Amino acid sequence: MNKITWIANEIVRDIYNARFWILKIMAIIFAVILIGIVMKDLDLFNYYLPVVLTTYGIGSVYHWYSSAYNREQKEIVNKLRGKK
Repeated sequence: MNKITWIANEIVRDIYNARFWILKIMAIIFAVILIGIVMKDLDLFNYYLPVVLTTYGIGSVYHWYSSAYNREQKEIVNKLRGKK
């Protein structure tokens, strides 16, 4: 196996392993575009940026604390199992 084939296999494997993250990102992009189209049709496009930024901020804070909670729970389970 040469270098280019190995790199291609790694890229394909990484894409396969991250397929749900890729789909989630694509869904978020599609939703933001769809919100923009709907707000433009309803003549509410002036509020597009504040709505998107607020939604992004709330989602980021939720993701941050959700990750911290999951990490804390994993540490507790590992401690109870006797793992380091």
